[in-house]
Amino acid sequence: MNLAVLLVSTFVALALCEVGARLLLPAPQTVKVLQKEEKYEAPSGFERLDTKAEKSIDSVVLFGGPHGVRLRPNTRGEIHNHVLSGRDIVIEVNSLGLRYAELGPKPEGEFRVLVLGDSITFGDFVLESETWTRQMESLTEGRKKTIRFVNAGLPGAGTAEELALFREIGEHVKPDLVLVGMYLNDAQSGSLFFTKKLPDPWAKSRFLSWLSDRFQILDSRFFRNAFPGEIDPAWRETFRAGRNLKSGDMMGARDGFDFEIYNAYMDFGLGWNPKAWTIIEAITAALRDAVNAQGARLAVVLFPVHIQVMGTVENFEPQESCLRMCARLDVPFDDPLPFLRRAWQANHERLFYDHCHYRPNGYAALAKQTVEFLDSKKLIPPSGR
Repeated sequence: MNLAVLLVSTFVALALCEVGARLLLPAPQTVKVLQKEEKYEAPSGFERLDTKAEKSIDSVVLFGGPHGVRLRPNTRGEIHNHVLSGRDIVIEVNSLGLRYAELGPKPEGEFRVLVLGDSITFGDFVLESETWTRQMESLTEGRKKTIRFVNAGLPGAGTAEELALFREIGEHVKPDLVLVGMYLNDAQSGSLFFTKKLPDPWAKSRFLSWLSDRFQILDSRFFRNAFPGEIDPAWRETFRAGRNLKSGDMMGARDGFDFEIYNAYMDFGLGWNPKAWTIIEAITAALRDAVNAQGARLAVVLFPVHIQVMGTVENFEPQESCLRMCARLDVPFDDPLPFLRRAWQANHERLFYDHCHYRPNGYAALAKQTVEFLDSKKLIPPSGR
Protein backbone atom coordinates (compact mmCIF):
# COMPACT_ATOMS: atom_id res chain seq x y z
CA MET A 1 0.00 0.00 0.00
CA ASN A 2 2.74 2.44 0.99
CA LEU A 3 4.62 1.67 -2.23
CA ALA A 4 1.51 2.38 -4.30
CA VAL A 5 1.00 5.71 -2.54
CA LEU A 6 4.66 6.62 -3.12
CA LEU A 7 4.46 5.77 -6.82
CA VAL A 8 1.25 7.74 -7.31
CA SER A 9 2.66 10.71 -5.40
CA THR A 10 5.83 10.66 -7.46
CA PHE A 11 3.86 10.50 -10.72
CA VAL A 12 1.64 13.42 -9.67
CA ALA A 13 4.66 15.48 -8.59
CA LEU A 14 6.44 14.87 -11.92
CA ALA A 15 3.26 15.67 -13.83
CA LEU A 16 2.91 18.98 -11.98
CA CYS A 17 6.57 19.77 -12.69
CA GLU A 18 6.00 19.03 -16.37
CA VAL A 19 2.95 21.30 -16.50
CA GLY A 20 4.87 24.05 -14.74
CA ALA A 21 7.81 23.62 -17.09
CA ARG A 22 5.61 23.96 -20.16
CA LEU A 23 4.02 27.10 -18.75
CA LEU A 24 7.13 28.83 -17.40
CA LEU A 25 10.18 27.55 -19.26
CA PRO A 26 11.19 28.61 -22.78
CA ALA A 27 10.62 26.21 -25.65
CA PRO A 28 13.27 23.47 -25.79
CA GLN A 29 15.98 23.36 -28.41
CA THR A 30 15.08 21.45 -31.56
CA VAL A 31 17.32 20.55 -34.49
CA LYS A 32 16.44 19.89 -38.11
CA VAL A 33 19.22 18.43 -40.25
CA LEU A 34 19.11 18.44 -44.04
CA GLN A 35 21.48 16.64 -46.38
CA LYS A 36 22.58 19.15 -49.00
CA GLU A 37 22.95 18.16 -52.61
CA GLU A 38 26.27 16.43 -53.04
CA LYS A 39 27.91 18.94 -55.35
CA TYR A 40 31.24 18.26 -53.69
CA GLU A 41 32.80 14.97 -52.76
CA ALA A 42 33.07 14.43 -49.03
CA PRO A 43 35.93 12.56 -47.33
CA SER A 44 35.42 8.83 -47.16
CA GLY A 45 33.86 7.23 -44.10
CA PHE A 46 30.81 9.47 -43.76
CA GLU A 47 27.47 7.99 -44.75
CA ARG A 48 24.77 10.12 -46.31
CA LEU A 49 21.78 10.87 -44.09
CA ASP A 50 18.82 8.64 -44.87
CA THR A 51 16.14 11.07 -43.70
CA LYS A 52 15.26 14.75 -43.43
CA ALA A 53 13.24 14.23 -40.26
CA GLU A 54 13.76 16.09 -37.00
CA LYS A 55 17.00 14.94 -35.42
CA SER A 56 19.37 15.76 -32.59
CA ILE A 57 22.50 17.86 -33.01
CA ASP A 58 24.39 14.55 -32.99
CA SER A 59 23.22 14.15 -36.59
CA VAL A 60 25.66 16.93 -37.51
CA VAL A 61 28.16 16.69 -34.66
CA LEU A 62 29.46 13.12 -34.72
CA PHE A 63 31.07 11.97 -31.47
CA GLY A 64 33.30 8.92 -31.27
CA GLY A 65 34.11 6.43 -33.99
CA PRO A 66 37.17 6.51 -36.23
CA HIS A 67 37.00 10.28 -36.70
CA GLY A 68 36.65 11.34 -33.07
CA VAL A 69 34.43 14.42 -33.01
CA ARG A 70 33.61 15.69 -36.52
CA LEU A 71 30.94 17.62 -38.38
CA ARG A 72 28.98 15.65 -40.95
CA PRO A 73 29.98 17.00 -44.39
CA ASN A 74 27.48 18.53 -46.80
CA THR A 75 24.77 19.17 -44.21
CA ARG A 76 22.61 22.08 -43.14
CA GLY A 77 21.50 22.16 -39.52
CA GLU A 78 18.70 24.39 -38.25
CA ILE A 79 18.80 24.85 -34.47
CA HIS A 80 15.72 26.45 -32.96
CA ASN A 81 15.72 27.96 -29.46
CA HIS A 82 19.39 27.22 -28.88
CA VAL A 83 19.98 26.19 -25.28
CA LEU A 84 22.69 28.86 -24.82
CA SER A 85 21.49 31.87 -26.78
CA GLY A 86 17.78 31.07 -27.19
CA ARG A 87 18.13 31.99 -30.86
CA ASP A 88 17.44 30.24 -34.16
CA ILE A 89 20.76 29.33 -35.80
CA VAL A 90 21.65 27.83 -39.17
CA ILE A 91 24.85 25.80 -39.52
CA GLU A 92 26.11 25.16 -43.05
CA VAL A 93 28.79 22.45 -43.21
CA ASN A 94 30.94 22.11 -46.34
CA SER A 95 32.39 18.94 -47.89
CA LEU A 96 35.42 19.03 -45.57
CA GLY A 97 33.19 19.04 -42.51
CA LEU A 98 33.81 22.71 -41.68
CA ARG A 99 31.39 25.50 -40.83
CA TYR A 100 32.55 27.53 -43.79
CA ALA A 101 31.80 28.10 -47.46
CA GLU A 102 33.09 25.52 -49.93
CA LEU A 103 36.82 25.90 -50.53
CA GLY A 104 37.99 25.47 -54.08
CA PRO A 105 41.57 25.65 -55.38
CA LYS A 106 43.49 28.40 -53.64
CA PRO A 107 43.68 31.44 -55.95
CA GLU A 108 46.69 33.71 -56.25
CA GLY A 109 46.47 36.63 -53.85
CA GLU A 110 44.52 34.71 -51.17
CA PHE A 111 45.87 34.15 -47.66
CA ARG A 112 44.23 31.38 -45.69
CA VAL A 113 44.11 31.10 -41.91
CA LEU A 114 42.86 27.71 -40.74
CA VAL A 115 41.38 28.26 -37.27
CA LEU A 116 41.34 25.09 -35.17
CA GLY A 117 39.41 24.96 -31.91
CA ASP A 118 36.47 23.65 -29.96
CA SER A 119 32.90 24.90 -29.45
CA ILE A 120 34.17 28.43 -28.73
CA THR A 121 35.62 28.60 -32.23
CA PHE A 122 32.69 26.69 -33.78
CA GLY A 123 30.10 29.08 -32.31
CA ASP A 124 26.94 27.08 -33.01
CA PHE A 125 24.95 29.41 -30.71
CA VAL A 126 25.44 32.58 -32.81
CA LEU A 127 24.88 33.46 -36.45
CA GLU A 128 27.81 32.66 -38.71
CA SER A 129 28.43 36.37 -39.28
CA GLU A 130 28.84 36.80 -35.51
CA THR A 131 31.43 34.05 -34.93
CA TRP A 132 35.00 34.84 -33.92
CA THR A 133 36.39 33.67 -37.27
CA ARG A 134 33.92 35.56 -39.45
CA GLN A 135 34.38 38.77 -37.47
CA MET A 136 38.17 38.49 -37.91
CA GLU A 137 37.57 38.04 -41.63
CA SER A 138 35.42 41.17 -41.72
CA LEU A 139 38.05 43.18 -39.83
CA THR A 140 40.73 42.29 -42.40
CA GLU A 141 38.79 43.07 -45.58
CA GLY A 142 40.53 45.28 -48.13
CA ARG A 143 44.10 44.20 -47.38
CA LYS A 144 46.90 43.52 -49.84
CA LYS A 145 45.68 39.95 -50.00
CA THR A 146 42.24 38.49 -49.39
CA ILE A 147 42.37 36.86 -45.96
CA ARG A 148 40.07 33.95 -45.20
CA PHE A 149 39.63 32.76 -41.63
CA VAL A 150 38.41 29.19 -42.13
CA ASN A 151 36.33 27.99 -39.18
CA ALA A 152 37.55 24.48 -38.27
CA GLY A 153 36.03 24.48 -34.80
CA LEU A 154 34.72 21.16 -33.47
CA PRO A 155 32.44 21.08 -30.40
CA GLY A 156 34.24 19.48 -27.47
CA ALA A 157 37.47 18.89 -29.38
CA GLY A 158 40.78 18.76 -27.58
CA THR A 159 44.22 19.45 -29.00
CA ALA A 160 44.63 15.80 -30.04
CA GLU A 161 41.56 15.90 -32.27
CA GLU A 162 42.57 19.25 -33.71
CA LEU A 163 45.88 17.69 -34.74
CA ALA A 164 44.02 14.76 -36.33
CA LEU A 165 41.71 17.14 -38.20
CA PHE A 166 44.64 19.14 -39.56
CA ARG A 167 46.27 15.97 -40.84
CA GLU A 168 43.04 15.14 -42.66
CA ILE A 169 42.27 18.51 -44.25
CA GLY A 170 45.53 20.47 -44.30
CA GLU A 171 46.37 19.56 -47.90
CA HIS A 172 42.84 20.49 -49.01
CA VAL A 173 42.78 23.88 -47.27
CA LYS A 174 46.46 24.79 -47.93
CA PRO A 175 46.65 27.33 -45.09
CA ASP A 176 49.36 29.95 -44.77
CA LEU A 177 48.72 30.20 -41.03
CA VAL A 178 47.14 27.78 -38.57
CA LEU A 179 45.63 29.51 -35.56
CA VAL A 180 44.69 27.29 -32.62
CA GLY A 181 41.97 28.57 -30.30
CA MET A 182 42.84 26.68 -27.12
CA TYR A 183 40.68 26.43 -24.03
CA LEU A 184 41.66 25.38 -20.52
CA ASN A 185 40.25 21.85 -20.91
CA ASP A 186 42.09 20.97 -24.13
CA ALA A 187 43.94 18.06 -22.56
CA GLN A 188 40.63 16.23 -22.92
CA SER A 189 39.33 14.72 -26.12
CA GLY A 190 35.91 15.52 -27.56
CA SER A 191 35.11 11.84 -27.97
CA LEU A 192 35.59 11.53 -24.21
CA PHE A 193 33.27 14.37 -23.32
CA PHE A 194 29.87 13.21 -22.21
CA THR A 195 26.87 14.77 -23.92
CA LYS A 196 23.79 15.41 -21.86
CA LYS A 197 21.18 13.86 -24.12
CA LEU A 198 18.25 11.95 -22.70
CA PRO A 199 16.90 8.99 -24.68
CA ASP A 200 13.28 8.78 -25.79
CA PRO A 201 10.70 8.92 -24.34
CA TRP A 202 12.31 10.99 -21.58
CA ALA A 203 13.64 13.53 -24.10
CA LYS A 204 10.05 14.56 -24.86
CA SER A 205 9.66 15.94 -21.35
CA ARG A 206 10.44 19.64 -21.15
CA PHE A 207 11.02 19.41 -17.40
CA LEU A 208 13.47 16.48 -17.59
CA SER A 209 15.26 18.05 -20.58
CA TRP A 210 15.63 21.30 -18.65
CA LEU A 211 16.90 19.37 -15.63
CA SER A 212 19.45 17.40 -17.68
CA ASP A 213 20.83 20.59 -19.23
CA ARG A 214 21.68 21.89 -15.79
CA PHE A 215 22.97 18.82 -14.00
CA GLN A 216 25.73 16.57 -15.24
CA ILE A 217 24.34 13.20 -14.17
CA LEU A 218 27.18 10.82 -14.90
CA ASP A 219 25.31 7.61 -15.55
CA SER A 220 26.08 5.74 -18.76
CA ARG A 221 22.57 4.26 -18.78
CA PHE A 222 21.20 7.72 -19.54
CA PHE A 223 24.20 9.81 -20.60
CA ARG A 224 27.23 8.96 -22.71
CA ASN A 225 30.33 9.74 -20.70
CA ALA A 226 33.98 8.90 -20.25
CA PHE A 227 37.05 10.37 -18.64
CA PRO A 228 40.58 10.77 -19.98
CA GLY A 229 42.96 8.08 -18.82
CA GLU A 230 45.99 10.36 -18.88
CA ILE A 231 44.70 12.63 -16.11
CA ASP A 232 44.58 11.37 -12.55
CA PRO A 233 41.33 12.72 -11.03
CA ALA A 234 43.00 12.71 -7.62
CA TRP A 235 45.07 15.75 -8.66
CA ARG A 236 42.33 18.05 -7.39
CA GLU A 237 43.00 16.93 -3.81
CA THR A 238 46.59 18.05 -4.27
CA PHE A 239 45.24 21.39 -5.51
CA ARG A 240 43.01 21.61 -2.44
CA ALA A 241 45.64 20.48 0.08
CA GLY A 242 45.89 22.62 3.20
CA ARG A 243 42.75 24.64 2.46
CA ASN A 244 39.10 24.30 3.38
CA LEU A 245 37.58 25.38 0.06
CA LYS A 246 33.86 26.00 0.01
CA SER A 247 31.28 27.65 -2.17
CA GLY A 248 31.37 31.40 -1.97
CA ASP A 249 32.20 34.49 -3.99
CA MET A 250 33.92 33.05 -7.08
CA MET A 251 34.31 36.52 -8.59
CA GLY A 252 35.86 38.27 -5.63
CA ALA A 253 37.34 35.78 -3.15
CA ARG A 254 40.31 33.49 -3.71
CA ASP A 255 38.67 30.58 -1.88
CA GLY A 256 35.51 30.94 -3.96
CA PHE A 257 37.56 31.19 -7.16
CA ASP A 258 39.62 28.11 -6.30
CA PHE A 259 36.49 26.19 -5.29
CA GLU A 260 35.26 26.56 -8.88
CA ILE A 261 38.58 25.19 -10.18
CA TYR A 262 38.35 22.30 -7.70
CA ASN A 263 34.84 21.41 -8.89
CA ALA A 264 35.74 21.78 -12.58
CA TYR A 265 38.86 19.64 -12.18
CA MET A 266 38.12 17.70 -15.37
CA ASP A 267 36.92 20.70 -17.35
CA PHE A 268 38.40 24.22 -17.22
CA GLY A 269 40.10 23.33 -13.95
CA LEU A 270 42.60 21.34 -16.05
CA GLY A 271 44.21 24.67 -16.87
CA TRP A 272 45.71 24.57 -13.37
CA ASN A 273 46.93 20.96 -13.71
CA PRO A 274 50.62 20.69 -14.78
CA LYS A 275 49.99 17.20 -16.22
CA ALA A 276 47.42 18.66 -18.62
CA TRP A 277 49.99 21.07 -20.03
CA THR A 278 52.48 18.22 -20.47
CA ILE A 279 49.89 16.44 -22.61
CA ILE A 280 49.00 19.58 -24.59
CA GLU A 281 52.65 20.46 -25.21
CA ALA A 282 53.44 17.06 -26.74
CA ILE A 283 50.46 17.34 -29.09
CA THR A 284 51.15 20.97 -29.96
CA ALA A 285 54.73 20.10 -30.85
CA ALA A 286 53.44 17.46 -33.28
CA LEU A 287 50.96 19.96 -34.71
CA ARG A 288 53.70 22.57 -35.18
CA ASP A 289 55.83 20.07 -37.08
CA ALA A 290 52.89 19.02 -39.28
CA VAL A 291 52.03 22.66 -40.03
CA ASN A 292 55.63 23.60 -40.77
CA ALA A 293 55.95 20.60 -43.10
CA GLN A 294 53.25 22.20 -45.25
CA GLY A 295 55.11 25.51 -45.35
CA ALA A 296 52.70 27.24 -42.97
CA ARG A 297 53.11 28.83 -39.52
CA LEU A 298 51.39 27.99 -36.25
CA ALA A 299 50.09 30.41 -33.61
CA VAL A 300 48.12 29.83 -30.39
CA VAL A 301 45.38 31.80 -28.64
CA LEU A 302 44.27 30.73 -25.15
CA PHE A 303 40.66 31.49 -24.18
CA PRO A 304 40.13 32.24 -20.47
CA VAL A 305 37.26 31.14 -18.25
CA HIS A 306 34.72 33.81 -17.30
CA ILE A 307 35.78 34.13 -13.66
CA GLN A 308 39.22 35.22 -14.86
CA VAL A 309 37.66 37.95 -17.02
CA MET A 310 34.87 39.20 -14.77
CA GLY A 311 36.36 38.59 -11.33
CA THR A 312 38.82 40.54 -9.22
CA VAL A 313 40.95 37.51 -8.32
CA GLU A 314 44.13 37.69 -10.40
CA ASN A 315 45.02 34.07 -11.02
CA PHE A 316 46.64 33.65 -14.43
CA GLU A 317 48.41 30.30 -14.00
CA PRO A 318 46.98 28.71 -17.20
CA GLN A 319 48.08 31.69 -19.27
CA GLU A 320 51.57 31.53 -17.75
CA SER A 321 51.77 27.78 -18.45
CA CYS A 322 50.70 28.29 -22.06
CA LEU A 323 53.16 31.16 -22.52
CA ARG A 324 56.05 29.00 -21.29
CA MET A 325 54.94 26.11 -23.52
CA CYS A 326 54.78 28.30 -26.62
CA ALA A 327 58.16 29.84 -25.82
CA ARG A 328 59.72 26.38 -25.65
CA LEU A 329 58.07 25.42 -28.95
CA ASP A 330 58.87 28.77 -30.62
CA VAL A 331 55.18 29.33 -31.41
CA PRO A 332 53.64 32.83 -31.24
CA PHE A 333 51.21 33.06 -28.32
CA ASP A 334 48.29 35.42 -27.76
CA ASP A 335 46.72 35.95 -24.35
CA PRO A 336 43.45 37.91 -24.77
CA LEU A 337 42.72 37.87 -21.03
CA PRO A 338 44.10 41.37 -20.20
CA PHE A 339 42.16 42.90 -23.11
CA LEU A 340 38.93 41.12 -22.14
CA ARG A 341 39.33 42.15 -18.49
CA ARG A 342 39.67 45.78 -19.56
CA ALA A 343 36.65 45.47 -21.85
CA TRP A 344 34.56 44.06 -19.00
CA GLN A 345 35.76 46.62 -16.46
CA ALA A 346 35.02 49.50 -18.85
CA ASN A 347 31.24 49.06 -18.85
CA HIS A 348 30.42 45.61 -17.38
CA GLU A 349 28.71 44.62 -20.62
CA ARG A 350 28.16 40.85 -20.64
CA LEU A 351 30.64 39.08 -22.92
CA PHE A 352 29.62 35.45 -22.25
CA TYR A 353 26.52 33.29 -22.39
CA ASP A 354 28.03 30.98 -19.78
CA HIS A 355 31.52 30.28 -18.42
CA CYS A 356 33.31 30.32 -21.81
CA HIS A 357 30.98 30.79 -24.81
CA TYR A 358 30.91 34.33 -26.14
CA ARG A 359 28.02 36.59 -27.01
CA PRO A 360 28.30 38.40 -30.37
CA ASN A 361 29.80 41.47 -28.67
CA GLY A 362 32.24 39.21 -26.83
CA TYR A 363 33.33 37.68 -30.13
CA ALA A 364 33.70 41.21 -31.54
CA ALA A 365 36.08 42.17 -28.73
CA LEU A 366 37.96 38.89 -29.10
CA ALA A 367 38.26 39.29 -32.89
CA LYS A 368 39.61 42.83 -32.55
CA GLN A 369 42.25 41.74 -30.06
CA THR A 370 43.27 38.68 -32.11
CA VAL A 371 43.71 40.67 -35.33
CA GLU A 372 45.85 43.19 -33.43
CA PHE A 373 48.01 40.30 -32.19
CA LEU A 374 48.34 38.79 -35.68
CA ASP A 375 49.33 42.19 -37.07
CA SER A 376 51.83 42.82 -34.29
CA LYS A 377 53.57 39.51 -35.06
CA LYS A 378 53.32 40.08 -38.84
CA LEU A 379 51.49 36.77 -39.20
CA ILE A 380 48.93 38.07 -41.74
CA PRO A 381 49.22 40.43 -44.74
CA PRO A 382 49.15 44.13 -43.77
CA SER A 383 46.54 46.72 -44.67
CA GLY A 384 46.77 48.71 -47.90
CA ARG A 385 47.21 47.80 -51.52
